[in-house]
Amino acid sequence: MEVQKLLTGQILSLSGSSHLPGEAGRKLSGRLILFAAVVLYLVMLLLTTRVFHRIVTTELVLITGWAALEIARTLPYRKGITMTGTKQICQELDENFRAAANPDDAVHMAAYMRNQFAFYGIKAAARRACYKRILKEEMKKKEINWELLDLCWEDEHREMQYFVADYLFRLHKYLTVSDIPHLEKYLRSKQWWDSVDSLDEIIGNIEFPNPEVDQLMLRWSKDPDFWVHRAAIDHQRGRKENTNIDLLKSILVNNFGSKEFFINKAIGWALRDYSKTNPDWVRDFIREHRSEMAPLSVREGSKYV
Repeated sequence: MEVQKLLTGQILSLSGSSHLPGEAGRKLSGRLILFAAVVLYLVMLLLTTRVFHRIVTTELVLITGWAALEIARTLPYRKGITMTGTKQICQELDENFRAAANPDDAVHMAAYMRNQFAFYGIKAAARRACYKRILKEEMKKKEINWELLDLCWEDEHREMQYFVADYLFRLHKYLTVSDIPHLEKYLRSKQWWDSVDSLDEIIGNIEFPNPEVDQLMLRWSKDPDFWVHRAAIDHQRGRKENTNIDLLKSILVNNFGSKEFFINKAIGWALRDYSKTNPDWVRDFIREHRSEMAPLSVREGSKYV
């Protein structure tokens, strides 16, 4: 009976700890799982021995359980991503945004985006301050928390999508080609120039240089969705001397003749960006294709040449 009381006290001690807030509660909940696994293993081990039927007693099982609990206490908690933890991060993010919200700015920001999205009304610097600590902690995990990003992308407030973009930018090195379908889902939803422009370079530079990504960008340049075209056009911005010139030319030519403002603007921006590295190539390209290009593209692309 003394051993049974001891084991009961151990179980209550651990189970009660699951009510602790934050990381402490998750750590001890993890230990309970470890405890259960260890006990099951020991019981199965005993069942495989012939002597089990002669020596097993209630006291022995209780002692085994007590020992398993002690082992569970000493094992380190493995950090990981849990949906519970993810929801807590989302809640913290929402609380931080609400505390920094400016209703007047929210009205103006929504109007600037043609009232397609709700805003908390937080400008860039203040917005990033709201999740500076969160991003610092997420970077320590060295993996992409897609549950967190999905929840934030689904939120009605545009600042949540900006958080997703900043998150992906900071953890970009952990993205692989296999993540592109997930990123494409974001690209094809809640579309406007701000979200598309925040994702295009992130997607285009995954595992750079990667011929598979290059071919995908070429296909996207002919996609029925013009926002996907825009992502393909501008995905090489900032590469400077690492720009794939043949790919750039093919994608731009694929989009000549468009009447869409956001496409013609993107063509001009892609040329303007590369002109800082190779002005002669951009000058020659515009001279060769001027008759096929929209005046907006020529004007934007010629700014530095």
